Amino acid sequence: QLGLNSSYNVLSDTCECSIGYIIRNDQCVQADDACEDKIGRHSKFNSLTDKCECDSGYVLSQKSYGSELECRSCTDKHGIHAEYDYLSKECECESDYTMDDDGQCIEKQNNVYFDLIELDDDNNEAIIRSDYDRSYYHVSYGLGCLSIWRYENRQIVINLGTDYSLDTWDKIVLQDDDQTCNIVSKERVDSGFSLEEEEEETGGYYVPTSVNVFEVDIALSPYRQAIENLKNKGVVGGYPDGTYKPKNLINRAEFIKIVMGAAGFPASGSSCYSDVKDEWFAGYACAAKSSEIATGYPDGTFKPTNNINVVEALKIVLKTFVISVRGLDEDEEWFKPYVETAQSHSLYLPTFDSADKKITREEMAELVNRILDLQSKLSP
Repeated sequence: QLGLNSSYNVLSDTCECSIGYIIRNDQCVQADDACEDKIGRHSKFNSLTDKCECDSGYVLSQKSYGSELECRSCTDKHGIHAEYDYLSKECECESDYTMDDDGQCIEKQNNVYFDLIELDDDNNEAIIRSDYDRSYYHVSYGLGCLSIWRYENRQIVINLGTDYSLDTWDKIVLQDDDQTCNIVSKERVDSGFSLEEEEEETGGYYVPTSVNVFEVDIALSPYRQAIENLKNKGVVGGYPDGTYKPKNLINRAEFIKIVMGAAGFPASGSSCYSDVKDEWFAGYACAAKSSEIATGYPDGTFKPTNNINVVEALKIVLKTFVISVRGLDEDEEWFKPYVETAQSHSLYLPTFDSADKKITREEMAELVNRILDLQSKLSP
């Protein structure tokens, strides 16, 4: 039945493979060979867990969506500036590098160069464009920046310090004389924004037309309509500065609150995980646990600040909205039935290029918007 490397177990009344062998295609084969066939040559069989696992320094991932999972080096997965952390057994970027939305390690930007696009020297305002991500900013600056006019069609520098975030800067440096100018206020705008405000004449006064920061922030998103739909339904909102930040990654706490709220689940409970007490998301995380939608990790944690990936998000969405998913086949990765179901219902977005990709706020909005549409079609 199982080949030469098998024997009969009297206690269990079944055939089983000899030590060092596992069943593969209904035959007992050498475990390490079977693991290599299943997840690649950088793998081994763990006799304690009775499972195949990657060699130290390698992680299990896809080369591209649709391909089989295999053991890959961190540099193969995330680029030459990635390294393996032997404590967490995960990939991370070198100290001066950070991971972008595509999962590649890129150099952290300390000095970001901007072009001065438009200037209103009378009111100390300017439009500047980042050479890093081509985003536009409307800034007002302090009185000490009197020579900024010299930088039209030239570059100025913004130093991000050690935070490496375009959301944190509060000063610019004019090259040549290294003059530092304090930024009084800033907002991200679209490429068509102009300092020449549209005005309406009313009672002899001219009132500047206000700018909808939220609309400007999502203007270039491919999922703009979904974001607007969810905002109008009260499912999502913006940040205190009025922006939505569509390209930002979304963590497990944010995702579970939005999805559970969209489905109409009431927040219920607290302290249901060792790392969840009475925070703003606790009621939704606990409701998801009691409903067996998201049961957390084997160590009893929820890891609310971890950014959520594609397959985790699909599982939560499909279980929350009670979409039928087929059972798991033997030796099959746990997420495949969820991916197949998502694809069959047009829930697998074109920007989901791998199963372990971390999803953004705009992708979350599109996914939730699609599942709400699906629910309305399936409802009697």
